[in-house]
Amino acid sequence: FRINAGPVHSYVLLGDGITTKYLCELQAGEEVLVYDCDAGTSRSVAVGRLKIEVRPCVVVGLKAEEDDTKDESNVNNADGQIFLQQAETVRLGKEKGDFVRVTDLGME
Repeated sequence: FRINAGPVHSYVLLGDGITTKYLCELQAGEEVLVYDCDAGTSRSVAVGRLKIEVRPCVVVGLKAEEDDTKDESNVNNADGQIFLQQAETVRLGKEKGDFVRVTDLGME
């Protein structure tokens, strides 16, 4: 399978589930952790090939929903952002297994 992973300065979780590396530091043969949103499970897979390409990216802002922010100790009580490739093949997971394509996101 193929992964459009994002900018080279993004972190990836290695197969041990603890260690991270920048995407640009990965090498073929190293293992990374992948997550199955439908099953709610993760597994380690070996990287077969790496290719760094220049692609258009967007910055996506993230904001916790109001219900998630009531408890101040809640880890969801935060805003953030992420760089993603601007392509219909890049999707963000939603509740209940739904997803939204990056190209379908609205501007605010």
